[in-house]
Amino acid sequence: MGHMAPSGDATTRSGREETFALSNIVPQAIVLNSGHWNEIERNVRRIVKRDGEAYVVTGPAFREPLGVVGADRVRIPSSIWKAVYVPGRHAVSVIVCRNVGPYGCDAVGLDALARVVGVTPFPGLPHSELRRDKELDRSLLDGRS
Repeated sequence: MGHMAPSGDATTRSGREETFALSNIVPQAIVLNSGHWNEIERNVRRIVKRDGEAYVVTGPAFREPLGVVGADRVRIPSSIWKAVYVPGRHAVSVIVCRNVGPYGCDAVGLDALARVVGVTPFPGLPHSELRRDKELDRSLLDGRS
């Protein structure tokens, strides 16, 4: 299982406890959760420390049927995505990670995310404000800035 809002992002004990609500958790491969996804979550925290502010939207994508898990038959997402907007840089990055082998993550554009999952993560911002930033992509994927 993986958190959409990671407990490591919470600044208080009660905030960390709230991240364990079932509404914040999706079936996620252990390999992905402890590997690439964990690195991306750490890199988001580094970006926030460096830039002071970021808006993050995270969600599952069900492009391919991977089955269900548990008595309640919770659908397993084929990928997990994270969109990050850094207002001080007028920069946005979207990372999509495969939840099935071969595991890996790729940077994609906002338009590609909208086509695949039907979600626009920052609907209140003008399109001109949402410039894809390759440096931000690299910062999220491998920690380099």
